[in-house]
Amino acid sequence: MWIKLDEYKIRQMTTSGNVFLNGKQYYKEGRVGELLFKNDAVQKLVLTKVNGSEQQRYKVKIILTDDGNVKDYDCTCKAFETWTGACKHVSATLFKLMESDTPELATPIVEKKYIMAETLFDHFQKDAYEEIDKDETALSFDKVQLLPKIIIGYDHNCCVSFTIGREKQYVLKSIDDFIHMMNSGVQHFYGKDLAFRHKISSLDPFAIKMFEFIVNERDYFEQMAKHSGN
Repeated sequence: MWIKLDEYKIRQMTTSGNVFLNGKQYYKEGRVGELLFKNDAVQKLVLTKVNGSEQQRYKVKIILTDDGNVKDYDCTCKAFETWTGACKHVSATLFKLMESDTPELATPIVEKKYIMAETLFDHFQKDAYEEIDKDETALSFDKVQLLPKIIIGYDHNCCVSFTIGREKQYVLKSIDDFIHMMNSGVQHFYGKDLAFRHKISSLDPFAIKMFEFIVNERDYFEQMAKHSGN
């Protein structure tokens, strides 16, 4: 059975970009124990234990569908009970599962351009979180997330779109409109599950850094366009 996993799918499952990076680091540090595979008539399971902080070991369970997708997951840590999404222990397990060299668990080949683009966002996230308090309790799901999504077309052109939301994400249709609303501080409804006054304090720490990045890039390209027109 082929496990249908890549870094983008793991990021989509995790609580935040910080948790995603911590999980990746846990995997690289060898904190994930041996993967135990159990198949029965009801479900396909992957079981393991992950070494956390303060010598704690947490039990992780991954439930797979018959066609190799991740159906659900579970962890015995407190963060998993508190927050929505995969914790760093589940994330670390998914990385080990993705890169497992077990023949029946071989992962599909991911296009090099895709990996390169994901790596760029990895570096951006690391730089952003160097300036953010690493205490996970400081992050609140009341804050609005701004998440990048890398899209690679059949012609191999690469572009980036963004989603915005809390537990439910909405497609950000216009970057210019979003920047204008942030600068104006207006209230806007994206859908029944998301309405907020656009100000920096409404965003989570990563979203703040992402917004600053977007504004800087837009200003740069506007300046480039002006110079090329002269």
